[in-house]
Amino acid sequence: MMGFLVPGFLFGLALAAIPLVIHLIYRRKAPQVVFAATRFLKVAARRTARRRRIDNLMLLLLRMLLLALLAFALAGPVVKRAVGSPRAGCDVVIVVDNSMSMSAVEDGVSRSSRAKQAVDAALSRLKSGDLAALIATAPPDADGPAAFTPDISGLRARAARLCVSNARGSLAAAFGRAAALFAGSASFEKLMYVVTDLQSNSFPDAKKLADETRTALVGVDTVIYDCGAAAPRNIAVTGLSVATQGGVVGTALEVTAAVSSNSPVEETFPVSLLANGERLASRAVTLAPGSRSNVSMSMLVARPGPLSGAVSIETSDAVAADNRRFFRLVARDRIRALILKSDDRTPEFDDDAFFLRRALDPFFVQGGGRSPFDVAVKKYGEAGDLGGYDTVYLVLRGRLPDVLAGALADYALAGGNLVVFPAADPSAAGGAPWLPARLLGVKSARRATGEAFSISSLDTGDALLAAFAEEPPAFYNTVHVYDYWLMDLGDAPAKVLARFDTLDPAIVASSASGARVVLFALAPTRTMSALPASQLFLPLVYEISYHLVASSGVLAEVFAGDPAWLAAPGRFPRGLYVTSPDGRERLVAPSENGAVRYDDTDLLGSYRVRSDDAAAVGAGFCVNADPAESDLSRLHASAARRRAANPSALVVSSVPALDEALASLKPALALGDIFLYAVVAVAMFECLAANRVSGRSAGEK
Repeated sequence: MMGFLVPGFLFGLALAAIPLVIHLIYRRKAPQVVFAATRFLKVAARRTARRRRIDNLMLLLLRMLLLALLAFALAGPVVKRAVGSPRAGCDVVIVVDNSMSMSAVEDGVSRSSRAKQAVDAALSRLKSGDLAALIATAPPDADGPAAFTPDISGLRARAARLCVSNARGSLAAAFGRAAALFAGSASFEKLMYVVTDLQSNSFPDAKKLADETRTALVGVDTVIYDCGAAAPRNIAVTGLSVATQGGVVGTALEVTAAVSSNSPVEETFPVSLLANGERLASRAVTLAPGSRSNVSMSMLVARPGPLSGAVSIETSDAVAADNRRFFRLVARDRIRALILKSDDRTPEFDDDAFFLRRALDPFFVQGGGRSPFDVAVKKYGEAGDLGGYDTVYLVLRGRLPDVLAGALADYALAGGNLVVFPAADPSAAGGAPWLPARLLGVKSARRATGEAFSISSLDTGDALLAAFAEEPPAFYNTVHVYDYWLMDLGDAPAKVLARFDTLDPAIVASSASGARVVLFALAPTRTMSALPASQLFLPLVYEISYHLVASSGVLAEVFAGDPAWLAAPGRFPRGLYVTSPDGRERLVAPSENGAVRYDDTDLLGSYRVRSDDAAAVGAGFCVNADPAESDLSRLHASAARRRAANPSALVVSSVPALDEALASLKPALALGDIFLYAVVAVAMFECLAANRVSGRSAGEK
């Protein structure tokens, strides 16, 4: 590959045309003189003129070549080999892998310590005139500046401060930043060090890099410094699920952890369940090399309020950060439920809320017990603020007041739990954007002939109805349904949980835009079906309610380095206060669209969230390690070379090997001197040729 150190001199190639211009200006045509008997003189003149034209053309070409070679030599042409080494004027980028896998300890030395030694060695081998840049792969250091600088001591200090992140690093993103630096580089010599542990699931394949990244790096000399060794012993908690009955005091909390091992031998180790700093349960787990297992433990919810828990592996291994996985929820004294109805109806058992209230709280009349649901019943105009309720049950009858429709939309989009029962009234089909389906109209059976519909199937594969997986079909398909609403799902991201024997949807659920909404095709009234009086109704309402509340009480898992979305747009215009596991509290302002996003998730553990009035918001959230970082499987050196953008990349694993690799590289071949020698040679040849032509011309005269 050829380049030029001073490409501006290439404009001097235009000077090569000067001899041609001069030749054209001063070319003379001999005057014709007519003599008698000049036949023999004409023949001699033609021969002399032909030879003179050839000599002049040769001199013209030599002079044009002389000027062209001089311009080419001054431009500093160089030919670069497939690999190169740092020299004066070399631009060097050092990519440092600081992802969680780099915390692995092997033979008493961490991979990150080896990485810092490699970076220091690379910086110490820079020469005067070299520029360098340091790029980390994982946050927060990955967000630092990336620019070429001659301040090597400053780069050395920054490299010494690099910390191993709890997040997953992105070598692909780091390569993109390096490519952008090289693309804007004015130096012809470019070198990239990649200091990494060759973790197989993090080293990108060049074929999958962006075209501009691959193009910019394909000609860059690349040295890969391997900081790892054979995959060390590592046991990790790679997943966690929490099943609750609404997180209500006195109910069971079951925690299931996925545990994996890449230990070279079978091992037995304790796994413990922790809650609010106390060890509540422990199990001994045995895993074969390369295997994984699910470990389940349970506890009772003892008191209401925030509950911070974790599953912990009690053993020492290569990576300590993945030995514990956190969860957080809000335990409730009771589930706060609100039933909304259009008006009061008589007799009492024909009221829209009659059967639903008795299913949620069967003790509110007779007493003698305590339901996990604290139920309030209100009419549409009495609803008020819905934010204090865990679940709202809406019986649709007639058109909703505009104020209530707006409050329901805000409640649903803010992550509230909404269960909707449409009554047999066509005017209730008013549009609501948060509904998972559009209500079309009522389908009725011919009751005079004893006709009725039935529920023919339940999707027990969905968590909402998983509790009915072992129930026989007679448990639900003997329920008689006389009227139900037809639904149009359209393009909505909704799921059908149950169907009638007509194959029309009976229950539809959706979680679009953060809303958790369950829509029944009928209301819990005796006029529409026998469902309210059946053995199915109470467990159906309980399981759906428990699942909705449980899913809102335990926040979705956030991986270290990923953003945590704390609130929907507009819900907290002043922002939210977030307290990290180390006790630091900061105010997070809403983004441009009004949503509250928290980005400082580099610490593992439980985070508390509150509004400006000191009220706790939701369950807070937890930050855990990305399970991909727990897999310490490594690439072979040859595989790393194949994945590199430069196929001639060198892979080394020690500082002496780095020196040998650099010594084996040769700088670019400079052609400027060769072209200058060519200029001198052409000039001498031109002088000799000019003298010869002049002598011949004098002899002919």
